[in-house]
Amino acid sequence: MRRGRSDAILIPSPPGQMGALVSRWIDEVENALESHGYTVVLYGDRYSGGVEAVRKWISARPLAVLTLGGRDLSDDAIEALHRGGIRSVIMTDETARAGAHVFRMDHAAIGRLSVSHLATAGRQRIGLVTPRDPLLRAISDRRWAYELQTGTHSHIAQLDVDLSSSETERIAAWATTEGLDGISAFNDDYAMLTLAGLIDAGIHVPDDVAIIGADNQTQSSFSRPAITSIDITLPSPEDILSLLADSAVEQGESLHELPPPQIVRRATS
Repeated sequence: MRRGRSDAILIPSPPGQMGALVSRWIDEVENALESHGYTVVLYGDRYSGGVEAVRKWISARPLAVLTLGGRDLSDDAIEALHRGGIRSVIMTDETARAGAHVFRMDHAAIGRLSVSHLATAGRQRIGLVTPRDPLLRAISDRRWAYELQTGTHSHIAQLDVDLSSSETERIAAWATTEGLDGISAFNDDYAMLTLAGLIDAGIHVPDDVAIIGADNQTQSSFSRPAITSIDITLPSPEDILSLLADSAVEQGESLHELPPPQIVRRATS
């Protein structure tokens, strides 16, 4: 115990199958926090949200809550966390939030970058491979909302899929029916699924269809052809530790900019 209260940092499970980027981030943050004397509580209920989730988090009596990956917290929920004795709320979001330390993650910027990359390369009929999992759909909806609503590009199609090899034939059939020449996938896992489906169907990548993923996972560089991706920066363990040191006594709020997403060009586009 420190200053008479818990040193636990509660990290709720991210929604859905977020991929290697988030799993690696959790491992790095957990190791850094524990090396500085904090106890990390990984809270595994990925389906709770809002008031129900807040009640469960408060019952664990942590010093702080660190949440990532699109778990939406209302202003009332943040206020309830503070009333329940939680000193710091650290989260990713797209805007500043009252009572929270926010690392600004612009999901729409990731979507714009992926689609503009394909369009700049001359791809005119673009498809979006998005998760069927409703917990991940909230993220993908924010990522590509502008492109889907405004029709910025001449043709945008969307296909919801499960992250399963059983989807490969459906992806290839969809790409053929829509006449796609570029596909942006939710992350590199979905990009690899898409690549497998197109190759099995005899569709040449990138000559016939270009593919771009996201998260810049290590395994995306091992596929053949290697998958073009988007490098996304998450809050560093050092930044999180600094916030905990500054805000452990008093509740506070702040907004921190993360580096913008960057294209990592490989062979699929």
